[in-house]
Amino acid sequence: MGRRIGGAGGGSDKGSNSTTVVVGTVAAMAIASAGAGGIGAGAAGSSASSTVAESVAGRNVVARKPNSKRAASRGNANEAYGRLGMRGVRRAVEKNLDCLVHSYGQVREFFLRTRCTSLDRVLFAMADEQGNPIVVMVAWVGFRTRADARRFKDLDDVDGTGNISPPGGALLGVADVRFTGQHYHSRRVGAVTVIAEAEPLRGPVEDAVLDTIAEVAVLLPRP
Repeated sequence: MGRRIGGAGGGSDKGSNSTTVVVGTVAAMAIASAGAGGIGAGAAGSSASSTVAESVAGRNVVARKPNSKRAASRGNANEAYGRLGMRGVRRAVEKNLDCLVHSYGQVREFFLRTRCTSLDRVLFAMADEQGNPIVVMVAWVGFRTRADARRFKDLDDVDGTGNISPPGGALLGVADVRFTGQHYHSRRVGAVTVIAEAEPLRGPVEDAVLDTIAEVAVLLPRP
């Protein structure tokens, strides 16, 4: 996964090609699910005194990663993120999309030359144990051959080459989420490439937490 993905790289361009997602009910939906401690609760108002607590939280999430990955591989997203201490997990699914329409940059140019056979996307919203809201995008991109899927992954893993566009605001509704590619993971399963990105909506969320969330997301099976 060698791009600038929170330590490993990612396909989203950090500049003008970065995608802004306007999603506004994600927070509200997760609050309803998680109660007062859900997304939005305690997300504002960080201070220097929170640094130690954040570091402990990050280590805890990383330590829980193996069990979370096993749950994700079984297809249980709620259990996977629950094991990381996330709350109020919600999702919106889009299936059978057009790769050309839902991509940008060099990735879109790739689809002009190499036809994809399928594109499914999921947008997740959740809150960490401190109540900071987080959004995760996962995309499954299918091709005719494994070689095509491998070439796509190699391109998408390079910073600044574009990406699959994340789902828009009509699905869940949060405000102004910019997927930077800093917390990105990818994998190939046969002729399908899976990519995942995580971003905080607000609040101090450690890179290790966001990287772990994306690393778990990329193991989820196609919806």
